[in-house]
Parts: sequence; structure tokens; C-alpha cells
Amino acid sequence: MWEVKVAPETSAALAADLTARCLLKTRYRDECRHSKIGIPWARSRAEKITKAMLESIGQPTPKFSLQPIMVDLLGLRDTAFICFDIFLEGCNIRTEIDQAFERPVHIITHRAKVFHVRRAERRIEARVADEYRRTAKLDKGPRPFFTDLQNPPIYDLGRRLEAPPPGEDPEEEELDRSVSEEDDNEAGGAEGSAVITQVAVDAKATGISNVEDGGDSDRGKGQV
Repeated sequence: MWEVKVAPETSAALAADLTARCLLKTRYRDECRHSKIGIPWARSRAEKITKAMLESIGQPTPKFSLQPIMVDLLGLRDTAFICFDIFLEGCNIRTEIDQAFERPVHIITHRAKVFHVRRAERRIEARVADEYRRTAKLDKGPRPFFTDLQNPPIYDLGRRLEAPPPGEDPEEEELDRSVSEEDDNEAGGAEGSAVITQVAVDAKATGISNVEDGGDSDRGKGQV
């Protein structure tokens, strides 16, 4: 079982609101960086850390649900950021939280074999909100929004496009896409060529992928 230390402010937020928005900084070691692999991994990771976190504050068997919001894989390192909302049983403001870009953020980092959970600095909360808002304008698909900074996302009219993961037939994938597009055109009429928007994300200047505050540096810390 993971050892987790939760700051009093985070414990108080969960007790009072029965919800918290978290940003987990962790390692991604799978060679495949496709969303079909990355998103289920992120959800599982968030569930495990949430269970350990709730046990550490005296709620060993709580009923809870998660809403993953964003999954970012960094380009030059094997670091990943997972942003997600926790909802404990009885939370009656889920709709309000789901619609909110700006929320208090509780950052989860790993140092010396211990996970530490605490309220993030305001500048990090602002970056998370900005990234959430920006991505939601581009990606009209379901959450979590997924970004691999080794392969910056491309959006076609609100749909994130990805190459198929290893082992899948790209020609078959393209055929399925072509058939779907033909059906869409027949139903709604062709409206000219699709506008393709490519978003090159700068990991050093924007987004949740440059969270490095205080003791959060992962160099030599054996992060999991």
C-alpha cells in the first residue's frame, strides 16, 4: 500500500465539500503513448492514489467517484500529469464542479517513497484553469482531454486526431474515418474542406506540464 501524507487544508476541503480537484505528478513508463493506453492508465492511477489518500485521513472504505479531466504526457521526460476531480458519496455540487474551470487544486507529488498531498500555489491553480479552458475550446470530445507533448495534438472541428496505436491497421482506421465522414456529409451536406487546427504545446511556457514549485522537482527523488 502506498504511503500518503495529506495536508490539513486538503483534509478539510474533502470533509467540508466532499470533493477536491487534484493534480497528480507521476511517472509514465509505457512505450505506447496513445490515448487508448494512456487514459485507462491515468484513471487507474488516480483511483489507487485516491483510495490511499482517503485511507490516510481515516476513511478506509469510502464510496467515491472520479472524473478525470486532463492527462498530459511530457515530451522530454517520462513525467505525466493527471488532473481529476474526486467526489465523495453525498456530494451535491457535482454539476457545479463539472462546469467550473477554476477550482482550488490539490497537488500530489512523490518524494522519498511517500506521496504528499497539499493545496497548490495560486500560480499553479491558474495554469491548470487556463489549460482546462483552452483545451475545452479545441477538444469537443469527452473528458479526460489527452495530450502527448511528443506528438502535439491535432484537432479537426473539435475532434482530436491520433495515429493508431502499434498493432492496429492504419489503413483500416482511415477507411473507418472516411466512411464516417461520408455519412456526415450525406446527412448534413458538405460545407467545404474541413479546417484542421494543429496545436503545438510549449511545455516550458504553458499548461499543467510545467508544474515545478518548491519541493516538487523529481530529479533523483525516485518518483513513481
